[in-house]
Amino acid sequence: MKRLYSLFVTQLSRLALPAYSFRLQTSDFSLSHIAPWCYMGLILLCPALAWGQIATNEPSIGYVYPAGGRQGTTIRITVGGQNLRGLSKVYISGKGTSVSNIIYVPPMSRLQFQELQRRVTEIRNNRLGLPKVEGAAPAPSPAAALTPAPALNPILTPSQLQPGETPKPVTLPDHPLLRNLDQLSLTELKQVLDFFNPNRKQQIKRSIQELAIVDISIDADAPSGSRELRLVTPTGLTNPLCFQVGTMPESIEKEPNDVDTSAMQALDLPVLINGQIMPGDVDRFRFRARQGQRLVIVAQARRLIPYLPDAVPGWFQAVLALYDAAGKEVAYVDDYLTSPDPVVFYDVPQDGEYVAEIRDALYRGREDFVYRFSIQMRNANFKVPNSDEARISALEGALPEIAEHEPNDTFQKAQPAPLPQVVSGCIARPGDIDIYRFEGRAGDEITAEVYARRLDSPLDALLRLTDASGRVLAWSDDAVDKGSGLVTHHADSYIRFKLPKAGSYLIQLSDAQNQGGSEYIYRLRLSPLRPDFELRVTPSGIAYQREAPCRSVYMPCAVTDSTAISGLLSKTRRTVLL
Repeated sequence: MKRLYSLFVTQLSRLALPAYSFRLQTSDFSLSHIAPWCYMGLILLCPALAWGQIATNEPSIGYVYPAGGRQGTTIRITVGGQNLRGLSKVYISGKGTSVSNIIYVPPMSRLQFQELQRRVTEIRNNRLGLPKVEGAAPAPSPAAALTPAPALNPILTPSQLQPGETPKPVTLPDHPLLRNLDQLSLTELKQVLDFFNPNRKQQIKRSIQELAIVDISIDADAPSGSRELRLVTPTGLTNPLCFQVGTMPESIEKEPNDVDTSAMQALDLPVLINGQIMPGDVDRFRFRARQGQRLVIVAQARRLIPYLPDAVPGWFQAVLALYDAAGKEVAYVDDYLTSPDPVVFYDVPQDGEYVAEIRDALYRGREDFVYRFSIQMRNANFKVPNSDEARISALEGALPEIAEHEPNDTFQKAQPAPLPQVVSGCIARPGDIDIYRFEGRAGDEITAEVYARRLDSPLDALLRLTDASGRVLAWSDDAVDKGSGLVTHHADSYIRFKLPKAGSYLIQLSDAQNQGGSEYIYRLRLSPLRPDFELRVTPSGIAYQREAPCRSVYMPCAVTDSTAISGLLSKTRRTVLL
């Protein structure tokens, strides 16, 4: 009976109940009390199980490639996912983009694989001077290659054809690996065949097995930055993935570019390069640089796709390397501050051509190992992602702001910070302590919140609230931020405290590990309690049944008390009826 009760509670927590909240514990009930609840649970269990069945057909996307484009251009992207059949629309957040020519590409069939084998054999024979493949079907036009055939027919040899009958072509999907077959080496052609072989031993990644081809036009005045891209299918709205609008010239990698770059055309700077890392792949790019230039190479991988659910580890760990004209490695980086995406800074010693390299740290790869990395000159207007200049805009305009002024590391030299206030500061050296003084009244409820690790600062904040004599009234090391996604080390601090009497109070901020440096920046909010809340939806996609008589969708939501970053999820499981 208790097992049945546990099953009921588990399913009940997943149900969409707009006006009720249940908090049941086994210790609160005897078996006689449980029986009526179990009866009701069996009634409610069927809808819950039905909802679970719907969820198995939820559409989702695993990568977007290329994951962005330049202002004023039209680009063709490939989106990999599952349960995408019948997709009708593409949503891109923000202004300045439009979508056209949406094409669904199903997984490759056996007949298509046979056609791929024939084409690869023909390319191989041509290079080796062997006889041409007999019974070859004519290659489809580029336009036809983008349109999946409504019905696929086997490739017939001359002996199987009726008099006057010609072979019917089989179209291949517009997959990135199939776009430049003629330019691939024999080894790479074999890798392509192995990849699409329906009998291959490698597990098929169903999460990215289906494809969508989409043309996106970006207005010349479209705001730059990251957007959310989703697909709409008959069974729902997919999860969002990152799509970026850029400002600099962009390029898409062309294989082969993993070994010899001597024949590669050198790129002019600045440039942003889009690419994918396949198993064992290393992508290299040659570019020109002049003596005295201060180069910065910024890679984006985790920023585009934070988590790969069926990869080990569950992300693309990009590494960057830089080589001079003689082939000597002059820089190597695998991350930047607390960000896993690497950034290389390099002062060019002499004119010449250099080679930038990107790969996975473990030499893994597949279609969703998507990257964007830029090579440009650093100047007064340049802002490196995760740098002081880029991060300092957090909380901008929300409250009055002041900058930290040293010395402020003793009670006697504490910097005045009238409430409310946002302080921009830095733990500039190991052992540094920044102290701020404010005035309060008895009964005032104040908050002190640090933004540092959430802004990619390495600072592990330690926050103390004391009275004028130095007696500690409250302190905080790590406050859990439930909106931080995959972050596991919550290194920012938060204090919420009701002042016992009128007078002066002090806030002390330091690094918990006694570390410091110019990169250990922070934003400190000091203010009275500011009630607020956040609404979160899990999962981020929306699934529904198109044939259902009612198009309403139950969406499990949770309300978070944002007066504290450590605010608990509300006890009530809320549901929104759309």
